[in-house]
This record gives sequence, structure tokens and C-alpha cells, in this order.
Amino acid sequence: MINNFIEKPKPINFVIYIALFFCFFLIAVISDELQIVNIFKNIATLIALLLIFFFYNFIVTKNKLTLDQSYAFLIYILISIPFIKELLYFKNLILIFVYFLFLRKIYSLRTHRKIIEKNFDSGFWLSILFVLEPYYIVLFFLIFASNYLQQKMNIHTIFTSIFGFLAPLILYFTYLFWFDSTDVFLKLIHLELSDNFYIESAEGIYEFFVGILIFITLSIFLKSQKAIFINNSFKKNWILLIINFLLTAVFIIIKTDKNESDFLLLLTPASIIIANGFETIKSNLIKIIAISIIFIGAVSVFEFRIS
Repeated sequence: MINNFIEKPKPINFVIYIALFFCFFLIAVISDELQIVNIFKNIATLIALLLIFFFYNFIVTKNKLTLDQSYAFLIYILISIPFIKELLYFKNLILIFVYFLFLRKIYSLRTHRKIIEKNFDSGFWLSILFVLEPYYIVLFFLIFASNYLQQKMNIHTIFTSIFGFLAPLILYFTYLFWFDSTDVFLKLIHLELSDNFYIESAEGIYEFFVGILIFITLSIFLKSQKAIFINNSFKKNWILLIINFLLTAVFIIIKTDKNESDFLLLLTPASIIIANGFETIKSNLIKIIAISIIFIGAVSVFEFRIS
């Protein structure tokens, strides 16, 4: 019964998933005395989260990254629960929102419409991410990977992406030059690579991430057997999803000032990959058990972090 409910992506499903998330959101806000008094900030955060959920579901459904099921959205909601404290900060919400605008262009390259515009926009949004957090530069490889997999790689698409990336940087440099603050720009292009994998104060996050990594590994193994050997558009998206996940892992590894919010970048490709793994499982009982494990793990980490 539960499985049949999940596999039928009706609007009521998504309303229930969002309501579930906001129950934990309210608990997190109430447990933080500094957050509960700031009503307007909490309302603005709720609106921002709704926009993020909308964009996530739009990217998944529009680009057919999974079958017509709501597993991806449910899993995204569940694995986001341990990171609700990080979602209370506007900088993280802005980064996720711009990241989604970037991914929207990357995965939409599967169609033949407005290829040049999409490449320019992908470079443009990546440039905004780069200004906000320079280590996002590793995602430039995702632009090239998408063009290569979708057979759109040529001199025009390459240079269009580069021009799109440079446009905001030139404006930003001009602004800083005008106010004699070019040293801020120099810090962007002078990146130091980390040799430390440890993240401070990540209570329970490592254990939860290891569990998610196991689900991802199993999903890649199960889905790849069907996706890789079939010459269709999903095969290209599947490979791109795996590359997306690997690049986000690289982002966390090389970043010097690591914190729990860095894991937010992993949630999108992770949830979609796991959802595709669920679609290969025939047993409804196994699906329910797997969802229950993710839910219990997420709630356990959430309680541990707010206590």
C-alpha cells in the first residue's frame, strides 16, 4: 500500500512529503532560541525552501532523470532532514538555488533546442557559484561532460560556456577595481587544496553519509546493468548523474574550510541515483524496508544534532 502510494506521483504525494519535512523544520526552529524569535526570517526561509523543492522536482521530471515515480523527491526530502540546521542559513539556500539553475541547463542539453544559449547560461550560473564559493570551479567539468555525452561538443559550445563564465567575473572585477578592492578577486583565483578530509562538528553526519554511500553504490550497480547497455537518452543522463556525484565529492575533498553544509551539494545527485536503484527492485517489501532505513537514519541524526 505504501509502495503503491509512492509510485503514483500525484500532487498529494508531494504535499505530504513537504509537510513531513516542515514538521522537522519547525522542530529545528523551536529548538533554537535565536531562530524562533525571527519570524520573518523563518517565513522567508520556508518560501526559499519551497522554491528549491519546486526546482528540484522540475529538473528531475523535465529531464526524465527517473521514471514517473516520486521516489526521487521523497528520498531528497528524507536525506535533507539531517541538514535542516544548515538550511536555516540564507547563504546555503542561495547556493542551492543557483546550483539548481546551473543543473537545469546542464541536464537540458539532452534536447537540440537553444544549445548555444544553454551553454552560455551554464557557464554564467557556474560563475555566480564560483564568486560565492570558488571551489565550485570543479563543476566546469560537468559542462564539458554533458556536451560530450549529448554529442554537442564543438568549438562553439566550448567557447560559449567559457564566455558565459567570464561575463560575470569581468563585471565583478570591474566593480572591485572601481572600489580599489581587487585583492578580493585575487583570493578567488588563488585556491588552496585541502589535505584534510575531516569536517568539524559533523555529529552523526559521517555515519549517515556512509549509509547513503552504500545505497548509492548498490543503486549504481543495479541500474547500470540496464542503463549502460541500452543506447537511449537515459543512458547519457545516468552517466552524467554519476559524474555529477563524483565531482561534488571532489568539491568536498579539495575544499579547505569544510563544514556540514558542503554535504548539501551531494543530496541532489545522490537522491536521484538512489531513486533509480529503487526502480530496479521488484520486491515491494525490500523497497519499504530501504525507505524505512533511510527515514530512521535521517531522524536519528536529526535528533542527535539538535539535542
